[in-house]
Amino acid sequence: MSGSVTVPGTNGSIFTIPQPTPTSFNVAQQIADAIVAASTAGGFSVVSAAVEGSIPLAPLGGPSELFLTGGTGSVNVPFGYNFVVDNASGPVTISATEASILSGTVGGTFFVSGTGSIAAGGGDNVVGAIGPGTFNIGTGAGNDTLDGLGTKGTLAGGDGSNLFFAGTVGGSVNVLSIGKNDTVAALGGAVTINASGSNELTFGTYGIGSGSLAESVTGSGATISSAASNASITLAGSNALVFGGFNSQLSGVTAGTLAVLDLGSKDTISAGDSPATVTAGAGSSGLWVFGGTQRLNFVGGAGTSTVVAGSGGASVTGDGGSMYFGNSGASSTVVGGTGLVTMYGGTSGSNVVFTSGTTGGAFYVAGTGNETLSASGSSANNVVFGGSDTTANDVIVTGSGNDTLVGGKGNETLTGGTGSDQYFFVHSLTGGSNITITDFNSSDNVALFGYGQTTAQALATATVSGAGTTITLSDNTKITFTGVTSLALIGNVTSS
Repeated sequence: MSGSVTVPGTNGSIFTIPQPTPTSFNVAQQIADAIVAASTAGGFSVVSAAVEGSIPLAPLGGPSELFLTGGTGSVNVPFGYNFVVDNASGPVTISATEASILSGTVGGTFFVSGTGSIAAGGGDNVVGAIGPGTFNIGTGAGNDTLDGLGTKGTLAGGDGSNLFFAGTVGGSVNVLSIGKNDTVAALGGAVTINASGSNELTFGTYGIGSGSLAESVTGSGATISSAASNASITLAGSNALVFGGFNSQLSGVTAGTLAVLDLGSKDTISAGDSPATVTAGAGSSGLWVFGGTQRLNFVGGAGTSTVVAGSGGASVTGDGGSMYFGNSGASSTVVGGTGLVTMYGGTSGSNVVFTSGTTGGAFYVAGTGNETLSASGSSANNVVFGGSDTTANDVIVTGSGNDTLVGGKGNETLTGGTGSDQYFFVHSLTGGSNITITDFNSSDNVALFGYGQTTAQALATATVSGAGTTITLSDNTKITFTGVTSLALIGNVTSS
């Protein structure tokens, strides 16, 4: 709602103050209602003064309104006035204590100490509340700066590009951001942000006491940096970018926790040094999530998500959508859902425990370094590729499904589980590998591709030892079948 509000002037007159945007109108209407209520209660005084002149002391004995006229200037309102109405023709600077300020559309600078409200309908404004007390601030369509440094209150910016400074240690501030390219700096305490405009930018607290940040985003292109705040973020727009905090040994600042519920599209979340929990809810699609130095907890949704664990590892649970997972340098657990989970290993020490969901399986490709995939609890049909590192030691275990295991380079130990498993070896993917299959049996199959050997030629290389039977391929790849004394009696080996 927008329009104008009316307030009493001197000698029984009525003045109309325009408020063209809803954010300023709502606050202005509350101030106007309070003035009307005070004027009908008895003992109410209205004092008129020009901003260029001297301001009389507030009348004694009842509530009072200071009605300002004139051009431009600066006014320090004497204590005791309950309301200040700015009807000057140009921008003015007004500071008051324990009072509410109502201004029109020409802009200005307005500050209240203690409890009070400010409505600035238009122009470019600098408005703020400081000190102990409760405040309520609303501005219009200009490019405004709003300071909420009181104990508790609300900052509502208009349609322009606004700058918000919100919060104090122990305080509580609500921010309404509807403009384009708004910036919000959370300075401490509990800061709650509702951002519906485009390209909104938020900074969490940084070394100014403990603070919490709760933000709901329905606009597009928001960027949020949680810093030291304990942040709870809901994304329901598009193309949002969320950063967790970063630890600083120099300043002693520690990253806060990060919890994100994603309901939007094409959002990206990077945990940094924050312990992070990310949930892909209804409507989430095209989500990218990057873990950091602390553990990442991720719960997938019906849409497609890409999750890359950092050095802190991850606990990942899928749902109905496809999920792409990468792991780097730490242990992670992945529970699949009804969709396919595609997983890529990373650097040395990338250990993944995978359990299939109701129907979804996994497609896993090992990376560089020593990696472990433990999918012994998986009942789905999984496809697993060994790594490309010739010096790595990879361990791959699958479960009760009918799995496909493709050998890679390096030293690999493959365990197919209780299903009917396929072991594929491709000349371009091996190259002198040492591969051990621990549980080869009559229901399993081995296929050799591109080695230039017939099945008989491959089996003719077999040697039997205490470890089992080993065959050697043309590229010097050695495959050992643990506990097997005769390949002719169990399983099938084919070559093409």
